[in-house]
Amino acid sequence: MNAFQTLFALGILMVGLCGCSLFKPTELDNEDFEFATRSERGQIILDNSDYSDKRDQRTFLDLVRHFKQKDIPMYGVGRLYTEPAQAQEAYRLKIGDRFIGIYMYDYANRIQRNRLETIKKEGMIYILGNPYVVIVNGGFVFTDVFGHEYQEKIVKALEDFK
Repeated sequence: MNAFQTLFALGILMVGLCGCSLFKPTELDNEDFEFATRSERGQIILDNSDYSDKRDQRTFLDLVRHFKQKDIPMYGVGRLYTEPAQAQEAYRLKIGDRFIGIYMYDYANRIQRNRLETIKKEGMIYILGNPYVVIVNGGFVFTDVFGHEYQEKIVKALEDFK
């Protein structure tokens, strides 16, 4: 093998290793996590309150605990990039055989508050130019719920998530 072939093979290996590490599930060291590691048109706005003067105190961990209480089968979690959705935090949660997207917005941040108000008004979020129908609950925005095999259970659980 000459030097060019060696460098080429090394470059391919590096790209492969870097690319795979971007999609590695996040390890969460909390005992509540027991993880092994487009939809029909519609929208649901579960909370139309004006939160411009306060923060949503609920966390992603609170949501997972709530889903666990409602017997929603969760099998994995991972972080998503926040920049495309302009969110404070972003996760993907595997429920059944499919992932749902969960984006959390901070009301104290003017840009995020405006983004959340736009999402509420349109009933959709555009991420990298792709439209997603959403469920909004306070500062939480959920994607890929419509058409999910556990759609009814998820929506019912979100109605109780206060």
